[in-house]
Amino acid sequence: MQQIDYHTLDYDHKLLYVKSVFSEAKNSHPVYAKLDALLSWQWKIEEKHLDMLYDQINSVIDTLHTDEVINRMGALASQLEQIQRMEMIDREREAQELIQMEKLILSLDDDKPVILG
Repeated sequence: MQQIDYHTLDYDHKLLYVKSVFSEAKNSHPVYAKLDALLSWQWKIEEKHLDMLYDQINSVIDTLHTDEVINRMGALASQLEQIQRMEMIDREREAQELIQMEKLILSLDDDKPVILG
């Protein structure tokens, strides 16, 4: 069987691969279950962060022993939670900006003066 080069995959297949790693390991330790749950949420992780997870998975698999793996995966879970929070804040800010733009556009239809800021 030929091995597939992760970096040539499209986003959906990369996500499937990374999710499958943690899905298969989730019963082994709570940290893997946490990572699996984080990746199962209804948020779209950016591809650069997905690639970072893949690189971390390979780094951990290639170089560390069991206790070290758990510690690294715990740190990775924390990092992923932070990324998720930052992306959620960004999406909320973008949504608020759209609402403000809609209000501004709607106010242009009125005969009222426009106040920016």
